[in-house]
Amino acid sequence: MHGISLNCDNSLDPYATIVACGIADAGVTTLTNVSGRHLGVSDVVDELETRLAHYLARLAPAARVAAEVSA
Repeated sequence: MHGISLNCDNSLDPYATIVACGIADAGVTTLTNVSGRHLGVSDVVDELETRLAHYLARLAPAARVAAEVSA
């Protein structure tokens, strides 16, 4: 299973003991660190929801075709 995690302005201390997505040679960061300005969840949630919905909608037809072919 896969999921999504979006670090906005949280502490990265827990990631000292977690290998995110099992990728040992990749680190984690936050949107605040990358952008150089404070970005909280409320600053990004609407844009994330919109973009994720569009992305998933584009995947839906392909998933239906794959299910029909394997049936």
